Amino acid sequence: MLNNYDHTLKKLQHDSRRLELLLLSAGLLLLGVIILAWQTGEERAIRTGEYSRLSTQSGIIYHDLRRQLMSIRASHYNLQAELLSEPAGFVRARPFIDKRLRAFVQTIVGVRATILLDADGHILASSDPDQQRGSLADNELVQRVMQERQTGILYVSKPYQLTDNLLTITLASALTDEQGGFAGMVLTELSPLEIGILLNSVFYADDMQANIAHADGTIFLAEPNAQTVLGLNLSRTGTLFTRHQLSGRKISVQEGLLLSSGEKSMMVQQTIMPSELNISDALVVSISRNYDAIFAKFRHDRLMIALLYLLLVCVSLCAMRLWRRKSKQVFRELRRAQQETVASNALLLRLNRQLEQQTENMRSLAFLDELTGIANRRHFNRSLEAEWRRCQREGQPLSVIMMDVDYFKQFNDLYGHQHGDDGLVCIATSLKNSLTRSHDLVARIGGEEFACLLPNTPLRGALAKAECIRAEIEALALPHAGSLVGPVVTISAGVASAMPGSPAGYLDLLQAADEALYQSKKLGRNRVYSQLSAIDSEN
Repeated sequence: MLNNYDHTLKKLQHDSRRLELLLLSAGLLLLGVIILAWQTGEERAIRTGEYSRLSTQSGIIYHDLRRQLMSIRASHYNLQAELLSEPAGFVRARPFIDKRLRAFVQTIVGVRATILLDADGHILASSDPDQQRGSLADNELVQRVMQERQTGILYVSKPYQLTDNLLTITLASALTDEQGGFAGMVLTELSPLEIGILLNSVFYADDMQANIAHADGTIFLAEPNAQTVLGLNLSRTGTLFTRHQLSGRKISVQEGLLLSSGEKSMMVQQTIMPSELNISDALVVSISRNYDAIFAKFRHDRLMIALLYLLLVCVSLCAMRLWRRKSKQVFRELRRAQQETVASNALLLRLNRQLEQQTENMRSLAFLDELTGIANRRHFNRSLEAEWRRCQREGQPLSVIMMDVDYFKQFNDLYGHQHGDDGLVCIATSLKNSLTRSHDLVARIGGEEFACLLPNTPLRGALAKAECIRAEIEALALPHAGSLVGPVVTISAGVASAMPGSPAGYLDLLQAADEALYQSKKLGRNRVYSQLSAIDSEN
């Protein structure tokens, strides 16, 4: 009987050990799968978010260059019309045309020089005082226009050397006389320095690179400006540029090695060839980030999680081994084993609390603007919906103030983005100090756009508060030499108020405030406007 009991006990102990090992292995395996799935999702989210940001920045460059090309094309048309209206012809109209060309170069950003040629390629007029005479008949672009003589086409030259460290391109349009015959052409040379400022303006990370290449693959503009990049031809088999061209898409997102540096990067490429411009050769904008820099924090966090997981495995295995050893001992040793298990559980509890605290901190940061420290767009949208429902229950009005910093792009261009960020922080601080009630909310909802949420406030009170805010911002006396409304930084504000009705009516309130802001800027800026009444800072 005793032997049978011992045998049964040993068998039970053996089965128990196997069950313990199986459950521990299954638990750790399940936890590992969950962590792996979570990390895979995080990596996918980072990649998707980065491609979205790169696509947005690429779109900014695309639309700015498209606008510049359209301005150049329009100036060519205007010049054609002015020349046809001058009965004396090109030669006698030269003093006026010289002045017109210089004004064109000074007006349009990104233009370095403009030259008017006759049908034989001789210079008739030029915005460059050092290039008033001579012939450009040997120029490749000039010969192409003289041969094709196609009006309505904006010809694009191949990149060429401007100085030792600068390349550029020239745009040309054919001109006709009163009988419709070929009468000459107008050439516009782009300024690589001014367009380089545009490329730099979209950078949000130190590892970013941007360049503009001709359709033949030659890079003529790159930021950061590097001798190894300018003039590099990307039209080789297997390059990201070639893959983009072969895809036939206007915009493409890719990962691969940069031909210039050999570094793995994420890249967005966008072809500039608007149908309304009818340009002869496309331009391709590329903007990229270093792959390792994008995932540096993610990889560090993944390593920490892996170490914690290994630590958890080791602790669990040790705990199980201790449990087996102590189970064979008497009650006192079993009690000691239980204390060690409690200690291990306490360690796990502390780790869980730390993870919970980190999660809570991350959740809090998700509702704050990283630059100014005030609420972000997500926080504002949630608060607007919640306050709308609360005011609807209580029968109280709800007001919204939409604000925009006047001529902020000119401020950034004139003083630099660091001073621009500092100015936004000062404005955000002033806005936050202006709202004294605990349930009022100020948020940054865009680059230079801010909004205030004023529950239990009628339109008159909201207008008064908006004017107070406008005056306080102006009183900061932040210098702004590029503003057209004054020597200091100012804001325009739009105010809207409503008695909450339908559940989705807060969207109409937000739209009304946005339309009021638009009217405020349209009326001259540095003022407060509402659809029902307005407070003008000049009165």
